[in-house]
Amino acid sequence: SKDGITYTYRIVAVVQHLSSIFGSEHFIAFVRNGDSWFCCNDNNIEQKMPIKPVDAEMVVFEQIPSLSRLSGADSNLV
Repeated sequence: SKDGITYTYRIVAVVQHLSSIFGSEHFIAFVRNGDSWFCCNDNNIEQKMPIKPVDAEMVVFEQIPSLSRLSGADSNLV
């Protein structure tokens, strides 16, 4: 990159579109919290592995700077 820092990316959320229910659209989200995944479906939240990203409507990534490239004051970014 232009700033000399190498970045990696990891998936932190996956949004899935379900078939229309009673004429309205319905989405659920799988969200990462540490090493665990949670399925958020209206008022119901349960720990569950996400769907395959290829089946997702939207995938959210987190940008992670490489520790090997950071030094000094920049090391508090991660």
